[in-house]
Amino acid sequence: MKSSIYNNLNDPEKLEELYQSNPKRFAEAFRELSPYLTDKPGVDFWMARLDYQKTETPAEKERYRNSLWLLVLCSVFAIFLIRLPDIAGWKAEEFYPPNAPFIVFAAMTIYIFFDRKRWSKSRFGQVIVLLIVPAIYINLLPGYFNNDISTLIYIHSPVLLWGIFGWVYINFNRRDLSRRAVFIRANGDIIILTGLFLIAGGIMTGLTLGLFDVIHVNIEKFYLYNIVPAGLVSAPVVSLWVIRHHPTITNKLAPVIARIFTPLVFLSLLAYLIALPWAGPNLFSDREFLLLFNLMLLAVAAIIAFSISETKQKASRFNLAMLFGLTIMAGIANLMALVAIVHRISEYGITPNRFSVIAINILLFVHLIFIGRRLGQVIFQGKKVQVVEKAITSYLPVYLLWAGFVVFFFPIIFGAY
Repeated sequence: MKSSIYNNLNDPEKLEELYQSNPKRFAEAFRELSPYLTDKPGVDFWMARLDYQKTETPAEKERYRNSLWLLVLCSVFAIFLIRLPDIAGWKAEEFYPPNAPFIVFAAMTIYIFFDRKRWSKSRFGQVIVLLIVPAIYINLLPGYFNNDISTLIYIHSPVLLWGIFGWVYINFNRRDLSRRAVFIRANGDIIILTGLFLIAGGIMTGLTLGLFDVIHVNIEKFYLYNIVPAGLVSAPVVSLWVIRHHPTITNKLAPVIARIFTPLVFLSLLAYLIALPWAGPNLFSDREFLLLFNLMLLAVAAIIAFSISETKQKASRFNLAMLFGLTIMAGIANLMALVAIVHRISEYGITPNRFSVIAINILLFVHLIFIGRRLGQVIFQGKKVQVVEKAITSYLPVYLLWAGFVVFFFPIIFGAY
């Protein structure tokens, strides 16, 4: 490292590359060399940079402590909500399907609202109303609706709660599309960190139960009944706290994951579409396979949005080409699903499920066309990646409007089904 530093003292970019490759080793080597480099330009700058330590002001320390207390309170709130069936004597199988999304998003929304320098009581009142109204509405729905309508409402209500969380996250500025892009990026970071926390929690659970089993103390029932649910509902809030106060953790991790997963998803979807004509299940006749196919499309669309949000302004043409190809293949797969759904409707008539599936496929197909067109402009016309971000973020309210339509109007339209 010493020789590399000495040989590149006049090349700032190379020095930065050496530093980024191993900051600790670079700092040690540079400090050892510094007494012999007093006449070299740039040495004072690097010494100041390596020796710099940010001193937190009392206000910053106080804000950090407050954020920790807020994290604890929101986690306790989520844990309280998940234990409501035991406290109130309700049936768990009736409570969790409609309320599980509310437990997670309510805690995250309240956390992000108060984790700011400024907030207003009137805004807080609006947020509480927006959270509580869907929760009360869903829990008070009459029981005579069939399972299809109830399931559709349970599937779409998290989208509404996610929209409320996003509205608070972007600080109620719904016109600023750049903030929506930041919110999409934060969603990917939350999913990554939550997954890591859950994996670590699973490992810790196995070790803990194993250690207590060795000394013949049975804590399995208590641990699985109390600790595991608390960890599950707290993990997203903890992830949100990490993103807010330790952003460097995910700033490097998320882009790497995006770059790795995009080609893998591209190859997987390509192989899937090639193998589909020879596969056993048929989109036109197998209802479960069609639903699974649509879930796969939604997952691919989410990966495209996340990957683009993590793509910097000077993105590599390879990554952009992968995203462009992935968008085209997702559009082809979406078109196949649309044809299959139209076929099923013509054969068996309209139902709440079929109407919902064809609508979301149309919305997704239009969105993929917008994204693909913008990606093509970036690749072939040299436009900036921000035009693709705009194509993604400007369309998000369409999904929220559709989710609201399903939740509040499907019971009226299809109430007789």
